[in-house]
Amino acid sequence: VYLVQVAGIGLLGAVVGATAGALIQKVLPWAVRDLLPIEEVSTDFSWMAIGQGIALGLSVAVLFALLPLSGILRTSPLRTLRASFGEAENSDRLLRWSVYSLITAAVYGFTWWLIGSWREAGYFMGGVTAAFLILFGVARLLTFLLRNFFPKKWSYVWRQGIANLFRPENQTVLLVVTIGLGTMLLSTLFLIQNLLLKQVEFSGSGNQPNMILFDIQTVDKDQVAQLVRTYGMPLMQQVSVVTTRVESIDGRTKAQEEAEHPENKEDEGGDRNGRREGPPREEEKGIAHWVWDREYRVTFRDTLIDTEQITEGAWTGVHMPGQPIKISISNNVQRAMKAKIGTRITFNVQGTRIETEVGSVRKVDFGRVQTNFLIVFPTGVLEKAPQFHVVVSRVESAEQSARFQSELVQRYPGISAIDLTQILKSVDEVLRKVSFVIRFMALFSILTGLLVLLSSIYQGKFARIRESVLLRTLGASRRQILSINALEYFLLGALSCLAGVGLSVAGAWALAHFAFKIPFEPQWWPLGATFLVITALTVIIGLLNSRDVLRKPPLEVLRAEV
Repeated sequence: VYLVQVAGIGLLGAVVGATAGALIQKVLPWAVRDLLPIEEVSTDFSWMAIGQGIALGLSVAVLFALLPLSGILRTSPLRTLRASFGEAENSDRLLRWSVYSLITAAVYGFTWWLIGSWREAGYFMGGVTAAFLILFGVARLLTFLLRNFFPKKWSYVWRQGIANLFRPENQTVLLVVTIGLGTMLLSTLFLIQNLLLKQVEFSGSGNQPNMILFDIQTVDKDQVAQLVRTYGMPLMQQVSVVTTRVESIDGRTKAQEEAEHPENKEDEGGDRNGRREGPPREEEKGIAHWVWDREYRVTFRDTLIDTEQITEGAWTGVHMPGQPIKISISNNVQRAMKAKIGTRITFNVQGTRIETEVGSVRKVDFGRVQTNFLIVFPTGVLEKAPQFHVVVSRVESAEQSARFQSELVQRYPGISAIDLTQILKSVDEVLRKVSFVIRFMALFSILTGLLVLLSSIYQGKFARIRESVLLRTLGASRRQILSINALEYFLLGALSCLAGVGLSVAGAWALAHFAFKIPFEPQWWPLGATFLVITALTVIIGLLNSRDVLRKPPLEVLRAEV
């Protein structure tokens, strides 16, 4: 009977939810029509999607109803008549663990259905299980410490509020786990949303460069720089570029490497910055093939720029005569060359061989609109080598760009200029729409998390009604009861939120590092705000749950709960 009742309620909720989703699908394209890249969007009902949503909602309702219902199969009628006496009968452990296994398998199956990857679904299940066990352990540890180190000399309100956390029929484990998981969901969403939005903030916005001049000869570099300043444009970068090739690495040449590792001849290499999609191939035991074949454009300078960060070794900006030439390579080149600090690399610069030594390894952000280099030489080495120069600047308007390029072509016809203004505007527009989609989808998930959070707190409504009524019967004032309940829910909310926020940081780091492959640079203020808001909500809802005890006579409350 109860299973049919739960199934009916679950089916009703699933139908209502599917209907609401279908209506949102009708309204949403009109509401966000300015953000859509196409003129017409089909809003026809997808009966398959509606059926999947109803099936999912009904399945979840029935699955999670099996666990409490399994406990009544072996309950005798006499046990229900004297529920206040004796010990509870042992339920069928095999049945309960079978239900646990069925729920786990179903959740894993739903996750795979949504993600489409068995491995990622396994990672998700492993993460959720680990979070559940950690929160369960935190709750158990809390009750153990309070029971064994109870502050007997504290005030009456504090003693009663703390004792509620480990008394019989306490809700500590339930609320710590559910509030902690809800907090983890919300905090993780905030963190991931901010990380993704940070990635789609294109570097062409604001005061980033949008004009690039290259093929500038050495005799013209100063005059071109002056022309840039004359038009009121900032000289953001002015770098020298030297073309070179790698001839040997630690004395090994391309022919020797290919003879020892012929499988690397089929290596496709990677992109122009030496990056490869996916993990390296198992058979690549030597130096990557593209290291020998590519033509490197290197520069020389005595300082690092804001897109570079030293990860190994030490930066050497100026070469001292008589000392080894210490170059800096990017971490992509380091992996491809199997290089380390001290690795000797011979370059062929327009027929001249230059012996160098790896002095440092840099992590380079190649996503910025500016000149970045795989290999950087110190000053005092390449100044006399054949080279050309690149100038990076910014124009504020199309008129300024047209006037500048017109005079540049007349005075220096061999110089090429690229105005990225329109390209950056188009990309920024697309990414602005992407950021809206991220925020919109996060909003739905956050609302879902709030509903889970509120329902978990509401589940503790009846846990302390009898104790509160008993306290009123013994003469406790309403203020004391409110203070006791507020203290209990504050401790539960604060501890749960703290554990949930900590888990969210670990989860967001794992997602950023392993799934999205983006830097983990979180904003901490949303976490603090989440902690304060959810703790306050826990206390407020807990106090609202106790309002019947304060407004009505104790006997009336007891009769209503029996």
